[in-house]
Amino acid sequence: MLALSLMIAVANTAAPNAPAASPAASPAIASPVKFPHPLITEILYNVPMGADGDANKDGVRSANGDEFIEIVNPHDKPIELEGYMITDGVETQLDLTKKGGDSKDPKAKKKSQTVQKPQIEFVFPKLMLQPGERVVLFNGHKQKFSGPHGTKLKAPEKTDPDFGGAYVFTLEAESSFIALNNASDAVQLLAPSKGKDVPRETIEVVWWGKPGEASYDKSA
Repeated sequence: MLALSLMIAVANTAAPNAPAASPAASPAIASPVKFPHPLITEILYNVPMGADGDANKDGVRSANGDEFIEIVNPHDKPIELEGYMITDGVETQLDLTKKGGDSKDPKAKKKSQTVQKPQIEFVFPKLMLQPGERVVLFNGHKQKFSGPHGTKLKAPEKTDPDFGGAYVFTLEAESSFIALNNASDAVQLLAPSKGKDVPRETIEVVWWGKPGEASYDKSA
């Protein structure tokens, strides 16, 4: 695990009244998730000030870009990470306002439609994770990575010794508004999609802050 302050290590999972799950330090430790699913072990949602906040080690501390989520294979067999999705729990509303119907009348009334969508959505590309191996997903907003790192399009070719031998990924967040909420939020790990109209299975939810203010486990 990365030695940083102001992080949680599976502080709360599933539901606000459920007991806290224990992070997996090795495949030998019993996991709260069943094979072949990975496990969330660390989340840095409130980046420390100064040099301690430079989690991705590019020489610049970023309140958003240095946020990260770590997951591990806690099992004694390899697992395929492809298709697993990471999202946050605080949703934003998108206004999809359009002109009413197919009318060509410029005075036609507009129909207002809004949808809710998590700020963070990341689907892992193909990567075979061996027992005990870890992945660190950085927010990455305006961040540089000197070592091997992957994106949603392609996994890194090798692990990075500067991050404890973890596979490093970046979300490549395009906006400073794409970030975890310090006061109250959640991170969800969802199983690979089984079809366009089939809801993804929720594998794990880690939340912090006031449960009533975090939109956790929306798919349950």
